Amino acid sequence: MPHHGSKNGLTQELLERSKPEVAVISVGRNNRYGHPHEEVLKMLSDENIKTLRTDELGDVEIETDGDTYSIKQ
Repeated sequence: MPHHGSKNGLTQELLERSKPEVAVISVGRNNRYGHPHEEVLKMLSDENIKTLRTDELGDVEIETDGDTYSIKQ
């Protein structure tokens, strides 16, 4: 996710062009900036994109062989 899920970091156009299956938001718990922004979370939810947040899950590890990927939480 661009800029920790900030309000201006993600656009509908970017979502439509990239068609992500998963969004990983690297963000600190209770950060003073309010990231990720609720509008960004709604955009992801509206598109049924699985959202993984490091403030809720801790480390998120993604492994790929170049064709497929797996996520370890």
